[in-house]
Amino acid sequence: MVLKMITKNNTKKGKAIEYHIISELLKNDFDVFVPVVDTGTDLIIKDREGGLVEIQVKSRDIQSDEDVFFIKDFKPNFNFFIVCHNINTGDFFCMPSEKFYQKSNFNKEKNQRELTNSSLIKHNWCKNNKGVELLKKALESKQNRVSGYLEKEE
Repeated sequence: MVLKMITKNNTKKGKAIEYHIISELLKNDFDVFVPVVDTGTDLIIKDREGGLVEIQVKSRDIQSDEDVFFIKDFKPNFNFFIVCHNINTGDFFCMPSEKFYQKSNFNKEKNQRELTNSSLIKHNWCKNNKGVELLKKALESKQNRVSGYLEKEE
């Protein structure tokens, strides 16, 4: 779904896309939480078995394959995922932070990692519904379980 953006304010655009992604996650039966303070995690999804995944949402009005998604430099983690949303097409790509980190270039001057739209397409990252499926699998992964989570009694 292509969202028509009237505002020129990048903060408002970013927040609108975050809520669009929240809507997609809710429609796919995720429990979604929004941190009060944004410290690099825009959303948290969890399940009732203790699975927990953090998500950073990045959106851009992508016009060409060479346009760039960028994110402040970060430490990749198995339960941290990046969602890149193209405002122009409505498509979003989801990937583990390790993959974004590996495939992106580091811009030392700006202290950020940069990944081109062509790289997202070329590496066939999980697009739209495949991204939703990737997040479901991530929640089910034993390594994304909150330690000390109460096990169901048998």
